[in-house]
Amino acid sequence: FFFFKKTFYILIAQQSIPRATLFDGLCLKQQGMFTEAATSYIKMTNELTDLRSALLLEQAAYCFLLAQPASTRKYGVHLVLAGYRFSKTGGCKRHAARLYKQGAQVYEGGSWQLSAEHILYTLGHTKFMLKDFTAAADFFNSLMEGTVGEVKGGHLQQMVHLREYFLVHHARAKEAGGGSVVVTVPRIHSQLTKVDICTSVKPTQCQLKLW
Repeated sequence: FFFFKKTFYILIAQQSIPRATLFDGLCLKQQGMFTEAATSYIKMTNELTDLRSALLLEQAAYCFLLAQPASTRKYGVHLVLAGYRFSKTGGCKRHAARLYKQGAQVYEGGSWQLSAEHILYTLGHTKFMLKDFTAAADFFNSLMEGTVGEVKGGHLQQMVHLREYFLVHHARAKEAGGGSVVVTVPRIHSQLTKVDICTSVKPTQCQLKLW
């Protein structure tokens, strides 16, 4: 009997803690303590409850935006984290796309190229899975337009981007019934292109055949 009574009180406590956190966050926001409210929300996130953690991270992001002064970078980071947790649930891809799109506005035109590319790729992939091929194509076009120099993820990451880029445009062309679609083609700057020929290293026979 004591074991079941103890288990019952533990379950009650586990259900009361999230409610207390939400009430605490509301009180802190009412007092204008948005940073403290965001910290309270973040402390309640864990790896076991993706949906609840996503909702709390989204609320934390809005708190960082409303703080004085506003923490724009933390706002963008927590929006992306909330979108990731929504995507992990499997059934909230539209909410994930909504939050990733909001986060993309923070990183757009900034110096965080790798973060912007990751968000654009995730948005394009999510829209592709939702069969919204027009929006997916737009995001992949933006990804290709914004890519400057060598992709930081290496050639393998670049191949993944290009492969899904062509899949999206192929699906969009089928949906359009053979109509013309906008495809972003990489532009080669001939004046900035340099070819280095290293005479000390002789090419192999396989390389010569490929050339």
